[in-house]
Amino acid sequence: SYASAISFVTLCTTPATPVIPSTTGISNSGATFNWTAGSPSGSPTVTYYWAVGLAAGVTYEAGYTDRGTTTSLSATTALLNANTTYYWRVKAETSCNTTVSSYTAATSFTTACTTPGTPIGLNTSGITSTSAILNWTAGTPVGTPTVNYYWAVGAASNVTYDANYSQRGTTTSLT
Repeated sequence: SYASAISFVTLCTTPATPVIPSTTGISNSGATFNWTAGSPSGSPTVTYYWAVGLAAGVTYEAGYTDRGTTTSLSATTALLNANTTYYWRVKAETSCNTTVSSYTAATSFTTACTTPGTPIGLNTSGITSTSAILNWTAGTPVGTPTVNYYWAVGAASNVTYDANYSQRGTTTSLT
């Protein structure tokens, strides 16, 4: 016959705070966040909650620009603005009893802002006695996030938006 039944509880290890947070792949609108599991790493499955925002106190719950969950040791966002300083943090949660680690200290980074190259391929079309259409092509690199083009028309070859113009304007288009 069977012996008398005894009870036992399987272990559930609360994860320690993730460590070594770093930011890679920083672009005009995104970045990749990386970290290492804390010790102990937690069990059996650990979900990481990450958040990025404009203040060091950003959490998954408040103050975030973007946030997400993952069971891997990295996450990526593409919802950021160019030339802006952001902060991000991550915490870990076990699947067995939903115990949560503390957040990592905030890590800051600044998204890129690409200066546009000089516009090229200037030409004129639709010329009448009182008007003309000015066209050009974006330079390389095209710049980010929004490029304003300052155009000027004048009677001398040294015309600029600031001097010697008879007409001038700004546009984000290539015409």
